[in-house]
Amino acid sequence: MIKTSDWIYDIPEITRSQYFLEGAGQKRLLLITNKYPLPEDELLIVRKMFHAIGYNYDTDVFRLHLTSADHFDLSYLDIDYLHLISFGIDPIKLNIDIPFQKYIPVLFDSLWALFADDLTVFKNDSAKKQQLWNSLKSRFLTT
Repeated sequence: MIKTSDWIYDIPEITRSQYFLEGAGQKRLLLITNKYPLPEDELLIVRKMFHAIGYNYDTDVFRLHLTSADHFDLSYLDIDYLHLISFGIDPIKLNIDIPFQKYIPVLFDSLWALFADDLTVFKNDSAKKQQLWNSLKSRFLTT
């Protein structure tokens, strides 16, 4: 019998009000952000980014917006994806325990993931925007 004192950590309950999942995900890419809805200027950045790599924001991408969950386990999602791009949310908050560096795509469990700064950073930081673009090109535009 397992006692509460034997647990390593408690897995928090996630309620539907803590996240919003939308999008058709036809190209099996999962975008994760930390706000919903996205402000117009950040939405424009994301739409342009996906357009540049040949993805349609509305049809090709699953969009997961975490609003108040401190941690979120992606196994809660009943979707199939091969790529993950996370803005402003480190892997440990997604219950993913992997070594990573921002803007460097990493492969784990047959999934490519890219972790980047919050979308607000790209409004005024052209160096970070260039880092993001180089990462996206290396992952999605190679022949």
